[in-house]
Amino acid sequence: MKMQLSRDVDVLIIEDDHYYNNLLAKRIDRLNSDPVINDRYHLNIKQVYDPEEYINRLEKRNNRGGQAIAFVDYYLGNGKNGIQVSERLVGLNDKIKIVILSQSEKTIKKLESANTRSKLYTKLGKHEYTPEICCIIVENYIDNL
Repeated sequence: MKMQLSRDVDVLIIEDDHYYNNLLAKRIDRLNSDPVINDRYHLNIKQVYDPEEYINRLEKRNNRGGQAIAFVDYYLGNGKNGIQVSERLVGLNDKIKIVILSQSEKTIKKLESANTRSKLYTKLGKHEYTPEICCIIVENYIDNL
């Protein structure tokens, strides 16, 4: 029987709403208990409330990262939006998968019809099934590694 070595996959949750950040983190972390995923990968859940501080730390460490997926809220406060943060993340790690989240369907539609740069990202509206959809996105990401 051939054994595969476990590999780390970083899962960033960049959301300034602590409740929603925790909700997504707890739901996605359950995937670490799934034997299909656990045998091949380990998900490192990183909860980020202040994206500016987090990205500055990455830049100082010159951390270019490995396999990663980021769930980024569009409205982050302090004059920052999810696209700006995502562009910086992609600049640090061109392997990263970005999922932009927004409570506003209007924002999601605007992003879908915007310039080609925004088409590099998956856009997802926040609703009651979003945590489950995020898990499916993580599973699909892992299946395509």
